[in-house]
Amino acid sequence: MNRQPEGIPTGGQFAATAHSEPDVSIATPLPQPDERIYQAGRHILWENENGEEYAGVISGVDEAGGLTLTLQDQGTEITAGWDTVRVDPDREAEAVIKRVEDGARTFTLTHVAYDDRLMDDQVKKYLNGQHDDVVDEISETFGEYNFETASEEARDLLKEAGVDFDDVDTDKFDELVQAIREKDDSSPMDALVRNTPEKLMRLTLDKPAGDGLYDGNVDGVQEAREAKIAEMLTAKGLDVSSPEAKEAIGELVANGPQYWHESVDLDVIYFDDIRDSTIYNEETGAVASREIQFKDPNILLLDRANGSGHDVKIPGMIKATASEQSPVKLDADPDYGYGWDETAGVVHSAYRTDTANTWLDVEANEAAA
Repeated sequence: MNRQPEGIPTGGQFAATAHSEPDVSIATPLPQPDERIYQAGRHILWENENGEEYAGVISGVDEAGGLTLTLQDQGTEITAGWDTVRVDPDREAEAVIKRVEDGARTFTLTHVAYDDRLMDDQVKKYLNGQHDDVVDEISETFGEYNFETASEEARDLLKEAGVDFDDVDTDKFDELVQAIREKDDSSPMDALVRNTPEKLMRLTLDKPAGDGLYDGNVDGVQEAREAKIAEMLTAKGLDVSSPEAKEAIGELVANGPQYWHESVDLDVIYFDDIRDSTIYNEETGAVASREIQFKDPNILLLDRANGSGHDVKIPGMIKATASEQSPVKLDADPDYGYGWDETAGVVHSAYRTDTANTWLDVEANEAAA
């Protein structure tokens, strides 16, 4: 006997049954166009029903995603679906290049880390006014990084225009990179100078060697040497009439180099920002002399040939001129012979001095020369 209820197939609720097809089918929707790419002004290639491509420009986009195209060769205007066009990589690259060249946008291509700074040999050139030489060195150092950053910017701009940089002609891509580099607003030189810590420096006031002053063992030479030092300091505006000044000068001579020859210098030694001591004038872009004023200066009498010397602090104000002939020098510069720190092992910050400076005019420069 068949106990299966009428209308239920044999096999129960899990038995196979026939179903009629639904009246509505769901098709896979096409992806929507990228609004950044398919917009008026984009250079495109349109493909007709025969598979032929024509260059044109998108002149309009409607809300449904339909495009109005102006074909380049025919000059005619047609409507087309967005899925029949693709961005023309080379022509769009040319448009990007023009926007970069004509636009106000700039690019920061070189980033200087907080602990990046000038090396001592570069500081020496900077103090000497060889600003452009240091800039060239820095440009060479950061050149590859600068190029890579510009290339990345170029790829991003092309991507925004719907272009894969691999599809762009190599020469056009290089042209875009160069256009970006010409809009570089970074200044690694300025950043490195700012990051460079204060330095122990010396500015030569005069050379005290002279007749009858060579040998410190000669009778009466102490007084003669003191008079010579006092004369040199007075010529630089320092009042040496006070008891403190006279005592300091006596100490300087008594403890300074025994033999005064051409390698013995009378210097101001100080610890300061290198920007206040260079002879390169940022405002004019030229080398110029500058007068530096020192309050209560540290005066150093140093034999650069053997390192013997002595320094004293003298109360008052002294003025000295840094120039091409006599620039400020790093105490640690081996090209000038022994430095004071090399000889005495001093604490640099102990020589921090209140300074002020003034750029000298042309007449003053000629007079100093």
